[in-house]
Amino acid sequence: MDDFLVLKAIGRGEYGEVFLVEKKDPHQRERPRKRPRYALKVLNRIHYYRYETNPDAERCALLDLEHPFLAKLYWFWSTRRHRRYVREFLPTAHLFHYLARENRFNEETGRFYAAEIVSVVTYLHSLKCLADLKPENLFLSPAGHVVITDSGIGKYDLQKYEGDDYRGGREYLVCYLICRSMKEMIIEGVGSIWYAI
Repeated sequence: MDDFLVLKAIGRGEYGEVFLVEKKDPHQRERPRKRPRYALKVLNRIHYYRYETNPDAERCALLDLEHPFLAKLYWFWSTRRHRRYVREFLPTAHLFHYLARENRFNEETGRFYAAEIVSVVTYLHSLKCLADLKPENLFLSPAGHVVITDSGIGKYDLQKYEGDDYRGGREYLVCYLICRSMKEMIIEGVGSIWYAI
């Protein structure tokens, strides 16, 4: 944490907080007028105890993931009490904000966002990775594209998935309970978002 200057808190979730930060440069005596800004997510490891026994379910090579609709992860480190993820900072609001404002997107807009969500989910699925799909984890980039910001992306064996290994928002719990396979769960998760938008 000493390498970052915390500017302000920008979000709070069930498992932690998100801060707007700048990376310090130890070689600069004075703070420059403009430095790159990042989103620092701090998660309490107590709430993630179920996944500690499965290293593959934690990182999913997060630093290696590259997709235009996936927020870039720059740094990750872990302590006894916390996990910290430093991601690309998106100054725009999340998809839920725009959805609440519009109540429902028109068909053309909904198709556009749905296609982008399917694109990034297909990419993650090809790597046997999953993300917590819910509007709060879907931001819009300044260019108007959907970007997944979930730091809990995990890697799973799709053939050995057990339905009780749930992670994600409570609002979308039903698809995790009724699906008998990982493939069903992925389809239902995307379907829930698609229906919402």
